[in-house]
Amino acid sequence: MRDPSVKPCDNFFQHACGGWIDHFKLPKHRSSWTYGFDAIDHRVTVKLDGIIHGRQGKLPAELSQKLEAYQRSCTNTELLNQIGIKPLSRLVETYTTDINDAGSFMAQMAKLKAEHGLELLIGTSVGRNPRAPLKHIGSLEQGGLSMPDRSYFLDKSEAGRSLIEGLSQLIGQTLEAHQLDHALAEDVVAFETQLAKIQLSRTKLRDPVKTYNLYTHKMVSEKWPLTAAYIKAATSDQLWGEQNKILVAAPSFFEGLEALLQQTAPQALQAYAVWRLHKSLVFSLSEKLSQAFFDFYATRLAGQKERLPRHKMCIHATSGALPDIVGRAFASSALGAKAKQEAKDMIELIEATFEARLENTPWLSRDTQQTALYKLSKMANMVGFPKKVAGIRAAELGRVQVL
Repeated sequence: MRDPSVKPCDNFFQHACGGWIDHFKLPKHRSSWTYGFDAIDHRVTVKLDGIIHGRQGKLPAELSQKLEAYQRSCTNTELLNQIGIKPLSRLVETYTTDINDAGSFMAQMAKLKAEHGLELLIGTSVGRNPRAPLKHIGSLEQGGLSMPDRSYFLDKSEAGRSLIEGLSQLIGQTLEAHQLDHALAEDVVAFETQLAKIQLSRTKLRDPVKTYNLYTHKMVSEKWPLTAAYIKAATSDQLWGEQNKILVAAPSFFEGLEALLQQTAPQALQAYAVWRLHKSLVFSLSEKLSQAFFDFYATRLAGQKERLPRHKMCIHATSGALPDIVGRAFASSALGAKAKQEAKDMIELIEATFEARLENTPWLSRDTQQTALYKLSKMANMVGFPKKVAGIRAAELGRVQVL
């Protein structure tokens, strides 16, 4: 929305955006809003709501029933208030009681990943190889912090110390809810502070050369035995096969992690596991039991004034829990075969035009032209969704990601 009272030559930004800035009111359940992406997110949420409630998208009955059942469970506030913290307490007891050293700690972290998909300390994934985009490769990533960035733990200013004190209070309250000593919160903060010190900064993680480090199964086992045991127990052969290589962006983190785990007292590792497990699932609890986390993470850190209405939160929760089912319905309703073909035709036209211009650009050397044309010929267009999804039975859908 323009501000016609300001001339574009005097202040183009105010001329182009001033009207929107003056009239737009930030929703109280949001901490920020961009005219483009958040508006799109709002429209997507409306469409997801239609899919989950069966108003949009084409799905077999058994898949629609799964979506509706998950949504009903998520929005059942009466039951959430009734059961309280009991389900989470059972998980905490199952996965943290037997922690008595670094080895058992990593074994329990691996079980959480393998059985529930929760990664509390380090990250593992399979994705595109940056130097061979048509091939996949397993990767190992640093993690484990309770704040948005390592800098929060390293900030020595008064404001920084105040935030860490607030975090420590929240950790202490959480530990007490699981019958652990509040004082262990200081040990958890100390452990995470050490994790922050051995992590690479976001700036260093952007370096595509220094973060491309290939490790073999044997190398990881020899250098980082605790990490190797975690990967082997937590992941599939896609990541941890004998012949596979693993991409490690921050080798120094895993080197430091091995030493840190051995140096940390077992009760501190147990408290850390309890805290991180509780934090990862806290918004599955009732609003009363998760309010302290909203107050700290959403309001104090991000400035969000109100919680997202539960039925809207559950739309995102359902989509996140059942992405293959929602993705299938979304693709059929938002794209479809005709629009997919139109997008494919447009992309191919752009490529053809680009190729013609490359061949007729006088300021490029012949070698540079040939290299550019070679790279263009290797581009793979993945538009909307793969053809194979259409023929997959509903029972098999959980094994397919619709992108």
